[in-house]
Amino acid sequence: MTEKPPYEELEKKIQEQELRKQAEKILQERLIDNRDPSELTPEQIHSLLHELQVHQIELEMQNDELRRSQEELIKSKIIYIELYDLAPVGYFTINSKGLILKANLTLTGMLSIERRFLIGQSFSAHILFEDQDIFYFYLQNLSTLKKRQICELRLKKKDGKPLYVQLESNIILSECEEPDQYHIIVIDITERMQAEDALKYSKLQFEAVLNNLDSSIYITDMESNEILFMNQQMKDEFGKDFTGKICWRFIHNNQDGPCEFCTNDKLVDDNGKSTGPYIWEIYNQKLNRWYELHDQAIPWTNGKLVRMEIAFDITERKQMAKVLQESEGKNKALQEATFEALFFSDKGVCIEANNSASKLFGYKPDAFIGIFGTDVIADESKAIVKDKMLSGYDQPYEAIAQRKDGSKFWAEFHGKMFDYQEKMIRVTSARDITERKQAETALEKAKKQWETTFDAMSDWVCIINRDHEIIQSNKACESIINLSVDQVVGRRCHEIVHGMDFHILDCPLQKAIKSNRLESMEFKTGDNRWMQITVDPIKIGTNNDRFVHIVRDITEAKERENESIMVQKAKAFSILSGGIAHDYNNLLTIIWGNICLLKEEMTHPSQQELLNDVDKACRQARDLTHQFIGVCQASCRLN
Repeated sequence: MTEKPPYEELEKKIQEQELRKQAEKILQERLIDNRDPSELTPEQIHSLLHELQVHQIELEMQNDELRRSQEELIKSKIIYIELYDLAPVGYFTINSKGLILKANLTLTGMLSIERRFLIGQSFSAHILFEDQDIFYFYLQNLSTLKKRQICELRLKKKDGKPLYVQLESNIILSECEEPDQYHIIVIDITERMQAEDALKYSKLQFEAVLNNLDSSIYITDMESNEILFMNQQMKDEFGKDFTGKICWRFIHNNQDGPCEFCTNDKLVDDNGKSTGPYIWEIYNQKLNRWYELHDQAIPWTNGKLVRMEIAFDITERKQMAKVLQESEGKNKALQEATFEALFFSDKGVCIEANNSASKLFGYKPDAFIGIFGTDVIADESKAIVKDKMLSGYDQPYEAIAQRKDGSKFWAEFHGKMFDYQEKMIRVTSARDITERKQAETALEKAKKQWETTFDAMSDWVCIINRDHEIIQSNKACESIINLSVDQVVGRRCHEIVHGMDFHILDCPLQKAIKSNRLESMEFKTGDNRWMQITVDPIKIGTNNDRFVHIVRDITEAKERENESIMVQKAKAFSILSGGIAHDYNNLLTIIWGNICLLKEEMTHPSQQELLNDVDKACRQARDLTHQFIGVCQASCRLN
């Protein structure tokens, strides 16, 4: 056993002394006439002793009772502390200013904060900024309405993560009956919020599926007839959303109460369980349409059974049935008037065919009766046609048909199921598409030829759009830019050709977009090759979104062009030089003739010597001029 603290022992002694004083006082009061005990008779002493013993026992019993009460009080206090601190929900007490006065350990665990850091702090400091207003109005309502309040908000934990909680409060009134402190319970509702989010997502998925069906669907409460849900198809048909309205008031005309044909009683058995789908037909006067209805009781989000009705529009089917019932003759005339072959079959067996079928397949009309649909189909297509027929496939498809004479041809078939005289039959049309298939074959061949020609071009040809994106390319890109077709398609031309993230200033594509005609440019690559780029719009109507982009290596052409320019320059220089040489020779002839005349007139030896030197120089100049003329003439003949 643990020792009692000293103060408890002291308190016990004080209580015993106080009890002794009270006992002595009572004893004095009970003494007969306040006499000395020695004067009492033995009977009186014995009676007094007995009374004192009884009183002593009473005191001991009272003392034991007080001790038990104190122990129970201590136990209650311990239980209270355990219930407060270890409760599954958070508890805290705040004053009217929102400061935390008390908090249990559960709340500290929720916020991941020690209790000493919570006491005296504002509770708002632990609320997300977006939810601060919620708590502010929550306190305002507590102060004003003076009754229990409930709200939901998000707290921020020590690690910054949000915590969804629900707050419930009680008011502690002060002596002046004004709310001074508030006891608040904090309930972690994170899992509930996650479940609600999951439920919302599931509901959105459910609605998305129903809204994308091509049938009208609505769900009603089976007791109140309130419309709980309408899919988009039904909203479009009625032009309004009747969610929240009473079904019989808005879906049907002239209704003063629940419909007489309401199927609620057919959807649930005596035990309140769903009986499965109930299928029936109805004519809606408001929409002037016939519907096939599939009704079934299904569990709703609140656990109750509700009625879900899926309405398939069978107006066309009804109209066709009516037409068939009212006028077989008109139907027959229509069959014979069409150019397409028509077959009516029941479970794959032909029950009727028109004259166009006889002409197309070479049978008499009566010869079709009783044969299976695949009997007029070539062996290689029988499996396909049989599958389409038995599955109720209602889209056009192609197969190889076979005439009575055994000849085969391509045909397009289109079948659909109809309600004819209370029996579902299949009406199938067939038409010869041999010419179309031949045209498709020719087109495919032309396409392959074009692709072969396209890839055989030595120039890099590609199709680009306004955004410079390469859509299609021939294989010449491998020799021009050393990249495969897969490596260039999808990229932008300026990235590959110029190595830039944006188009160049003199971009021919930009020019072609503005001018709507062919534009070109030439440039020299980093490896000293000359390239020519031409861009020509592909004109289809008024929309020019595609362009032919051609890159050609013109290095050899440039070299030949440069050589030609050099030759032309040499030729021009030869002609110019030859002309100058002739003019110089003419001048020299005049000078030489005059020297010859001077030599005849001047006889002095010194003069003759000078004239001889000049004559010699003229002869040398003449020979040099003749050589220069000869070289120019030879150069001109070579050019």
